Amino acid sequence: MGRVKQFDEAEVLQRAMLSFWKRGYEKTTVRNLEHDMGINQFSIYATFKSKEQLYKRSLENYQHQLDREFLGPLRLANSDLSDVKSFLIKFALSIAQGKIPNSCMMVNSVREIEHFDPVIRKIVVRFFDEMKALFAKAIANSVPMKDRSLDEGAEFLVGIAQSISIYSKIKSPSQIKSYINFAVDRISN
Repeated sequence: MGRVKQFDEAEVLQRAMLSFWKRGYEKTTVRNLEHDMGINQFSIYATFKSKEQLYKRSLENYQHQLDREFLGPLRLANSDLSDVKSFLIKFALSIAQGKIPNSCMMVNSVREIEHFDPVIRKIVVRFFDEMKALFAKAIANSVPMKDRSLDEGAEFLVGIAQSISIYSKIKSPSQIKSYINFAVDRISN
């Protein structure tokens, strides 16, 4: 008969996500995870099977959290470029104000992606593809464009979203807003 878990799996997953987010996959040790999650190594492996599986679940948790906190308005059928601008500004200011621990976790993962199995690579690629699709819909609802231009515009905005995760660490809020306004306005002009 197995032991009963003495912890909330969602809560320890959140702590693991923050641990990986701060340090990255490679630099996060099992000891770090034990300390940050508040459970022992046996419980980590019994629940999540491996460090890589825990990382996979952490990325999925990050994606769901980002979706809840930032991307919701972009999922609406009538989202437009003003929603993209609002998302980018809210995300950038959350980074600048320290509400987000270390830039975008997906961007950070790209640096380490060569070490991962194809499943983790797919999670990261799917994240960026979904973001691109949300941006494409918002562009289509705002500006008449040909399919190719729509695709290029959405790719451009994904690049902007990722660059602000770094830019927000070094620029003032007014500079960040100006950068975002300029970038999004390029799509509609």
